[in-house]
Amino acid sequence: MTQPKAEAICGLGSNAPSSREVAAALSASFEFDPVRSLVYVTYRGRLTVGEVAQVIEKLSGDPRFQPGVGIVSDHSRGETFGTADLVAQIMPRFAELAERNGPLRVALITPREVQIGMANLAAVHASPHHIQIQPFQTREAAEAWLIEAR
Repeated sequence: MTQPKAEAICGLGSNAPSSREVAAALSASFEFDPVRSLVYVTYRGRLTVGEVAQVIEKLSGDPRFQPGVGIVSDHSRGETFGTADLVAQIMPRFAELAERNGPLRVALITPREVQIGMANLAAVHASPHHIQIQPFQTREAAEAWLIEAR
């Protein structure tokens, strides 16, 4: 499978891809639930800084991503969750998103115990940027945490 050019992935040019096309290229997808005011981001395969950055960029440019929309970030299908270095590299991008949209709440879904530790590290890095990150092992628990905070 050939990868689309960077300009296409980032939504530049006249043939900007849909979020599903970006998802195929990035092994990531996102879907909005306007009734519950949530966005579901699903990662598959190996997580990279570039993929996370591009998903954040697509979300920030989407008119449905308004202040108060909760993020359900599902890593249950991924090969890896990330490293301390990856967390440090992506946090400035999340901080920019929080500056534009206000405080963020991100529920990370990971059924693996080892990944919960990395999610807790992400939460520590996120808190100075008005971002709350909480790890969960199920989608239901993640959704409940995001919805009850309103």
